[in-house]
Amino acid sequence: MLERMQRFWVCCRQPLPHRITEGLRIHVLELDVTDDASVELAVDAAVAKSGRIDVAINNAGYYSRG
Repeated sequence: MLERMQRFWVCCRQPLPHRITEGLRIHVLELDVTDDASVELAVDAAVAKSGRIDVAINNAGYYSRG
């Protein structure tokens, strides 16, 4: 997928270390999916830098002990 795409955005609660995305066309945004304002800021930032979002893949996990 990365080979055909101009930009690939990854969103996570805690920013990834730069070494993970170094040399790739990956942009990392901090995002908390439980916070509507955080989602709006991330989408606005991606659109501002890329002009549009063509595809969105959502994957949020939940973990509970016990």
